[in-house]
Amino acid sequence: MININNFSKYETSISNLKETSFDGSNEEYMTESSLSVYNFDKVVKDYCKTRKIKKYTPSSADVFYQCKNNEVYLIEFKNGKIDKYEISKIKKKILESLLIITDILEIHISDTRENFNFIFVYNKEKNTSYEDIMQTVNDYAINDNSTTSFKLLKKIFFKEVFTLNKEEFENKFVEKWEAL
Repeated sequence: MININNFSKYETSISNLKETSFDGSNEEYMTESSLSVYNFDKVVKDYCKTRKIKKYTPSSADVFYQCKNNEVYLIEFKNGKIDKYEISKIKKKILESLLIITDILEIHISDTRENFNFIFVYNKEKNTSYEDIMQTVNDYAINDNSTTSFKLLKKIFFKEVFTLNKEEFENKFVEKWEAL
């Protein structure tokens, strides 16, 4: 079990799932849930501010969440079209988020691999099919020379990795979390 007490210094970053899922460019939410979570974009800004880092703000996932059964989740919402460029940006967000989390919590990547889950939530209406998204992800992973292919995130960084449309996310996770 991961102790997230060090996140207490980022209490001002607590928001709700609905607000963290907001897509400003389309003025849409990916969920309506009022579940309390860490707005990880804000955590990263505060992290940089306390370290007096002004010229660079790392990319970050949207949400850091530990549910009542102690499972830890890093969540990224993507309301637009998924392409190779977006997959590359998501990978960067994951890597930079994990670096900051491991520093804040004073843990190792082996700890995230054993205790953290990643959820990528997309808008099915803006992407023709799950198969197309997975083909984009897999094509990029296969053609990518880096050692951090999206396809391999589970083996390297996370206990589990989920790619879900927003309805699947609601059914598989949000409804269960709200019931805990």
